[in-house]
Amino acid sequence: MNNSTSGDVITVSPGTYTENIKITKDNLTVRSESGNPDDTIIQAENPNDNALLLKADNITISGFKIIGATDPLHSGIYLSSCRNCTVDNNKFLNNGLGIYTLYSSGNTVSNNTVINNKEYGIAIQSSKDNLLSGNTASDNSRGVHFGNSDGNTFSGNTVKNNSVYGFYICPRSDRNLIYNNYFNNTNMTIKNGEGNSYNTTKTAGTNIVFEK
Repeated sequence: MNNSTSGDVITVSPGTYTENIKITKDNLTVRSESGNPDDTIIQAENPNDNALLLKADNITISGFKIIGATDPLHSGIYLSSCRNCTVDNNKFLNNGLGIYTLYSSGNTVSNNTVINNKEYGIAIQSSKDNLLSGNTASDNSRGVHFGNSDGNTFSGNTVKNNSVYGFYICPRSDRNLIYNNYFNNTNMTIKNGEGNSYNTTKTAGTNIVFEK
C-alpha cells in the first residue's frame, strides 16, 4: 500500500496476511484475486487496533475476510472521514465492531457478511448519505446502529440473531430510508429521529419499536 499511487488496482493473492493496514491515499482499488473472502484473510496483528483503517476517498475494498481486531473499541474496517468509498463482498468476523464509519459520506457498503462481532456488526456514526444494501449482520451483540447520522439508505439487508438489538437509530438521526430488509431479532428501536421512512414487511421476528 505504501508504494501505491492514485488509480492503482491492487490484486491480492489467496493467503492470510497478518497486519494492521492503514490506507491514506485516494483512488485505490484493493481486491482479492479470487473474489472469495474465505481464501484471502486479513488478520489484525495487533488486536487492539483496527484491522483496516481508511482515511482516504474513492477507495474500494472487495473480497476479503477481515478478522481479529478483538478490542471492543476497534473494527474490522473503520472509515474515518471518507467519501465515495466502496466496501463490497467481504466478511467481518470476531472483531470489536465489524464495519464502522465516522464523519463519512457517500459511501457504499454492500454484500458483506458481518458475524459474531463483540459490540456492533455495523455502526454508522456522524455519517450521511451512505448506501447499505445486501449485507447480513447476524450473531453480533448489536446488529446495526445509526448515531447522529442523516440521509442514509438501508435496503435489502438481513439482520438476525443479534443479542442486544437488531437495529437502532439514535436521536438526531434524520431522513434515513429503511426498506425491504429482513429483521429477526430480540429488539428493534428507533429513538425519535425526524423524517425517517420505514418498510418492515419482510420482518420475521420482533418488529421495529419506536421510543421517545
